Amino acid sequence: MMKKDGALMKKVKRCIIRGKREVCILLCVMSVLNITGCDRNRNEYQEEQTLSVQEYTDEVMNQVLEALNAHDAEQLTNIFSEGVRTNVSNLSDMSEAVVEFYQETGEIVKAKYVMTEKKSERGTISIVGNSKYTVETAQGTYLIRIVVYSRNDFDESMKGLYLLQITTEEVHVEGFKWKNKDDDPGIYIQNDRADEYEEPAN
Repeated sequence: MMKKDGALMKKVKRCIIRGKREVCILLCVMSVLNITGCDRNRNEYQEEQTLSVQEYTDEVMNQVLEALNAHDAEQLTNIFSEGVRTNVSNLSDMSEAVVEFYQETGEIVKAKYVMTEKKSERGTISIVGNSKYTVETAQGTYLIRIVVYSRNDFDESMKGLYLLQITTEEVHVEGFKWKNKDDDPGIYIQNDRADEYEEPAN
């Protein structure tokens, strides 16, 4: 009887050990699948986020072009974020100047999406979109660079258009560098090469 009990106990132990091994294998497989799934979800999220920022930037640029084509300085000023309108004292003057600089109505013939920059700190996030557009008019071709915050938890008043830079095709030749190397907010017209400055974005 004792031999039968001993044999039975051994079988029970083997089953327990086998069961633990199977559970461990199952847990490992689940972990791998979970990590793979997380990576896939993270990549999909990043792609969607980049696309949404690009779409938002394009939407803002369309508003900018509408204001420029209407030669409406006030409309252009109002596209900028509340924070920029508050902190840049001469923004209205800048808008008047760029409307005067921009001679004819035109349309976007080329868009170059430069980058998305994301800053995150303990759940607080800011996302910046940076793009360049080529606008063709009857009088000539303009190159316009805009920087927008599609999200800014650090300062919600800064969400929207942050920076607009404009130049002409004649100026934007090989070796061209933007003057505003620190990306200060506002509007900047560039009608010379300004080679001594570093370009703020590739």
